[in-house]
Amino acid sequence: MGIYTRNGKYYIDYYDNRMQRHREYAGCTKREAEQALVIRKAEIAQNKFGIGNGRSHTIRLNALADRYLEYKKAHITNTSRIETIFRAMLPFFGNRFIDEITSLMVEDYKIKRSRHIKRNGEKISPACVNRELACLKHMYTMAITWGFIEHNPAKGVKLFRENNERLRYLTQDEAQRLVEAATPHLKPIIIMALNTGMRYGEIAALKWKDVDLDGRNITITRSKNGQMRKVPINENLYETLLAHKGDVPGDGYVFCQGGSGIPYKSVRKSFITATKAAGIDDFKFHDLRHTFASHLVMKGVGIATVKELLGHKTLAMTIRYSHLSDAHKKNAVNLVAESLNGNGSMMVQPIFNVHSQARIEPLPFDSSATFKVKGI
Repeated sequence: MGIYTRNGKYYIDYYDNRMQRHREYAGCTKREAEQALVIRKAEIAQNKFGIGNGRSHTIRLNALADRYLEYKKAHITNTSRIETIFRAMLPFFGNRFIDEITSLMVEDYKIKRSRHIKRNGEKISPACVNRELACLKHMYTMAITWGFIEHNPAKGVKLFRENNERLRYLTQDEAQRLVEAATPHLKPIIIMALNTGMRYGEIAALKWKDVDLDGRNITITRSKNGQMRKVPINENLYETLLAHKGDVPGDGYVFCQGGSGIPYKSVRKSFITATKAAGIDDFKFHDLRHTFASHLVMKGVGIATVKELLGHKTLAMTIRYSHLSDAHKKNAVNLVAESLNGNGSMMVQPIFNVHSQARIEPLPFDSSATFKVKGI
């Protein structure tokens, strides 16, 4: 057993009870390596390392990933995000057994991923790295449940602080331009997202049996949080779906590739093309969901109703839109000030300098008109 360095990093070299050799990254200092080696020696002496306890070294990370993916396919509708995470994660950890991966290695992965530059030249976001770490952590949680290992190396790794203040949404004019710029297969998908706030995974998994055109309702059987919810169909979406149904044979997926019946796995490329053609910058498909929620709040719809329509489990996720409602409350207060100043009964100076032309009159939620964009 020993310690060695490579490229300024420290590694430990040791043999387990089966005389299988292990070389393991231990940290950036000699002290960390010495501590890691002491821990490994103690585990081997107590027959708690390797297959001494009859549980570990029975599966490699690649095999666990395959099993985990099959598990997730049985519980969620779209696993493309998990598959994308695996393409980044698995090459880093290599073909290791799951108990060979330490918290230090997970931390090293976190730091390396945070420096990754995407193909579009942008740096990967802290939120994206956190989702990858959460996936790895849950993989190990399931591995413990399945009896492959007893500890979770990702459990103690601290996540990055996320900036959740970004709230990009479209104006009425931008929404119209985006719909007009979309290709025929993408246009009804965008209209559905704008008028329901549904996630792309929910839209892609939607089948005609879940669409009640007569009752004007969509039933989402399996959402991100695992709960079923109903979303009303407004007039604009109704007309779009009615026209679209004539182009789609059978009762399968609502949006599929031609007459194949196979749902679209992703519309990312066509969506980027549409946003560029419409002259819209810094806008992702998920922002259509933000657009739906933002305009509801600006129409005076209560946060609790918006929460139910979006399918959030708690108000914590929905409350981010509340500042939009506050802006319209300010406008309303200024109206009172202007009225009092106008008749001379009381001179009241507006607290907020809000231009009158920016006012949007609050309206109760009406499922018949969320977005008045031209359909197909």
